[in-house]
Amino acid sequence: MTARRLLVIGCNGFIGRHVVIAAARGGMEVHGFDRAAPSDQSALAGFHAGSLADPVCLERVFATVRPDRVISLAAHAGAGSGPGMSAERDIDAAFAVNVEGFRSLVGTCRAHGVSRLVWASSTTVLGQQADHASDLVDEAAPRFPAGIYGLTKSLAEEIGTFAHRHWGLEVVGVRPTLVLGPGHSYGGLLDPLKALFEACRPAAPATLEIGWGRHRFDIVHVGDVAEACVALAAAPPGLRPLYHVNGGTTDIDTVAALARAARPELDLAVRDETPSVVFPLVAAERIAADIGFRPRYGADETICRCIEHARNREECYA
Repeated sequence: MTARRLLVIGCNGFIGRHVVIAAARGGMEVHGFDRAAPSDQSALAGFHAGSLADPVCLERVFATVRPDRVISLAAHAGAGSGPGMSAERDIDAAFAVNVEGFRSLVGTCRAHGVSRLVWASSTTVLGQQADHASDLVDEAAPRFPAGIYGLTKSLAEEIGTFAHRHWGLEVVGVRPTLVLGPGHSYGGLLDPLKALFEACRPAAPATLEIGWGRHRFDIVHVGDVAEACVALAAAPPGLRPLYHVNGGTTDIDTVAALARAARPELDLAVRDETPSVVFPLVAAERIAADIGFRPRYGADETICRCIEHARNREECYA
């Protein structure tokens, strides 16, 4: 990988921390930008505090860092809540960061001669599984966002695709499926799975009941999402505007069986609970075809890694 000066926006977030490590390991000079500084800055060449919703601050950071390429994981998130729940609670803030902030970021990248912006979109833009005629959807599938977060990401995709096609800036959106791994500390959709991973610790209570639907769902390890973002940032010119990243498909019975194998004494009950949204299953062959990237961990490996993280208390699911 050719060394490049990379700016990671949202460097202190769940995915952002892993992106910083992966980019530094790949030989990039990594600069971070976030509202709060990460506790460990050893992989950063520099850190800059600020918000994507502040265009003056954004301009100052770009003038200082002069990045060749940018990876943005930024999204509005309230204290202790994930981006989906936070968007529903504060629609104006979600639009300010996820749409207007993103538009400002694209313009700033363009003004400073950045060759590529890789950014985190979401498969929530696809809406419900029932919205699609096919059981497996790819990046060309129509968007049917079912919530405010998905709506803001869908609008950002429109902005990014326009810039990609008309402004000479490669704006490359990454749509990860449900992301699991160490450091996922905020509350939301994945709380039942995180509780299950924690219950696999030897010292945890041996009885647990969780609610989850019987549908199949896609998951991906956070380390694979980070590696995908870095690989896209470092790839030669000619990328497309959108890429799915998916480790594989699983179901709650498989997850429960892996948990019981890790801790046989665990008395686990899964309450059948119909979710508000059943996301479509996605095809993720485009990124493999275009740059040769494939996730390291499949669905079972991702779950086993999550159980291992929790048992070892590695940035545990708290």
